[in-house]
Amino acid sequence: MEEYFSDGATLLAHADSASHPKVRWIVIEHFLHQILSGNIKTGEALPHVNDICERLQVSRTAVREAVGFLSAKGLLTAKAGSGTRVRPLAEWSLLDTEVISWLRDSRMSVELLEHMLEVRMILEPEAAALASVRATTEQIRAIEDALKEMETGETHRGPESTQGDIDFHTRILDASGNIILARMRALIGMSIELSVRLTFTRVPSIKESLDGHRNILDAIRSRNPEKARSAAARVVYFAVRDLRELNIPVRPDSLYILTKGDTKG
Repeated sequence: MEEYFSDGATLLAHADSASHPKVRWIVIEHFLHQILSGNIKTGEALPHVNDICERLQVSRTAVREAVGFLSAKGLLTAKAGSGTRVRPLAEWSLLDTEVISWLRDSRMSVELLEHMLEVRMILEPEAAALASVRATTEQIRAIEDALKEMETGETHRGPESTQGDIDFHTRILDASGNIILARMRALIGMSIELSVRLTFTRVPSIKESLDGHRNILDAIRSRNPEKARSAAARVVYFAVRDLRELNIPVRPDSLYILTKGDTKG
């Protein structure tokens, strides 16, 4: 999608999407770019279908299919007399892995971050507690492997350590034995990736975070749900604190969830 819109050029396609599905994706990517970049804002209408067909050189069928696809994901709504309009972010299918992937590198990701952190505050301590009771030997080994990847970034976060961080948390979700928690992988992964991207230069925080992750793993290994819960809460607390110190919007009252627990030692 980025390559397609990098120079603002118009792609040409002269086949109906029924025989060439790629044509539909040209239209979908066009709409996504316009929405995620803020060119078309919440509540605003898409251009008339004839204008889209002329600009992209696609059929009306392709446009209808693209609108239908994005409507099913919660991004658009079509009403007679008012056209097709962009829905509020809160109405998008935010647990859909495709929607999460679209948001990941957009300006809207920071807007979502504080909400994702609150989800982590609520879910991750309990997921860690469940994992301490339910994790299999193989699942604990997988969490250990993820921590080893994280430790490659002792002084500087790179792709491997970031992926290790994501894997650490998502493998704990898997080890919780709860299939609904496990379905939160993509959302949790996006939150971690964005947090790391915004705070990767804070070396003292990296060490503190690694120590916190080691504490979570130790608690899971020792089958201690209380310690696992407390250690997981502290790790999320560190992330929230670091973002606030960088003046990245995080609701102050959201820290209440964490400060009810042991986040100081």
